[in-house]
This record gives sequence, C-alpha cells and structure tokens, in this order.
Amino acid sequence: MHKQPDKVAQTKKKIENAFISFYGNTDIEKISIKAITSEAQVHRSTFYLYYQDIYDLLSSIEQAQLLSFRVYVEKQLPLESVEVGLRKLVAYFSSNGELLYLLMSKGRNGEFREQLGNVIQDMVQEVMGIKQSDGDLELTMSYIANTFMFFESYCFERQASVEAYYPKITELLHHGVVSALQPYVTSSNDLLSKL
Repeated sequence: MHKQPDKVAQTKKKIENAFISFYGNTDIEKISIKAITSEAQVHRSTFYLYYQDIYDLLSSIEQAQLLSFRVYVEKQLPLESVEVGLRKLVAYFSSNGELLYLLMSKGRNGEFREQLGNVIQDMVQEVMGIKQSDGDLELTMSYIANTFMFFESYCFERQASVEAYYPKITELLHHGVVSALQPYVTSSNDLLSKL
C-alpha cells in the first residue's frame, strides 16, 4: 500500500521546516539527521525514504524554491513593462524573503543565487523582448539580477520591507550609482563626473 500524496507532502514539509530551523543558525556540517528527525517528529528511516543525506535535503529545498519562483514568473508573463515585472519580483521576494535570504546567503558555492539570478534575467529579457545575447547584455542582465538579490538581502538583514526600498531599486536601475551618489558628494572635485 502506498502512502497518500498529502501525507507524504506533509511529512516532507515537516522535515524541511525542521532543517530550515537549524540551517538558519547552524553550519550544515553541524546539523544532524537525528536533530532534524527529532524536531520533525519523524523516524530516521522516514528521512531516508525521501533524502539520501542533509545535502540532498538542502538541494531538494533549493530546487523546490527555484521551481516555485520560475512558475510564479511564468504565470506573470507577459508583462506590460519592466516596472510591473520588478513589482512582481518585489511581491514574491516579500512573501518568501526569509527562506530566499537563507538559501542565497548560505547556499553551496553560490549555486542557488546564480540559478535565481538566471530566472530574474530570463524574466527581464522576456519582458523587454530581448532575443539575442552577447557579453555586454550578459553583464547588464547579471547587474540587474544581482542588484535585485542584493536589495533582498539588504532589506532582510535590516528587517525592512523590500517595498520600502523599491524606489531606490528603480532609481539605481534607471539612473545608475553615479547619479545616486551625487547628492552625497561634499568635495568640490569632480571625481564622479569623471566616472
């Protein structure tokens, strides 16, 4: 007799939540399967029904988040503007911020962050109707995605809402960092204009 899909999903969610509760405060190498299964109130053998080890569990969580984000983005398309796209990203990041921050900041070798950035880049290219690619475009797309992910991290670390910083995000994307620094320049030299 097979387990019911709802029961399996609930059990996996309990294991994932237990892992996440430890992962936020502990290096992955120091998290034991015993601690996870105890927190999740499942048997150790149940853990091994679904995951090979801790790293497989982390990978499963990362892939589920990436899939969720990709599905969210695809449901939003087509968008009428980049502005609307950015607002949709802000909404998603606001509702999933803690887990996304955790995976971006503690993920293995930056893989999760890179894959998340690729989804953001794909969305921007789709919205703007960009079909070709070259080195300059890749640099620009990477800049946009990394700027957005940095803001997510910045806001989470300060316990501020991403929405509150949305005007600054768009200002930087539209006008760049040089014009954002201009109001703060106190010297009479013209270093910023030379950039």
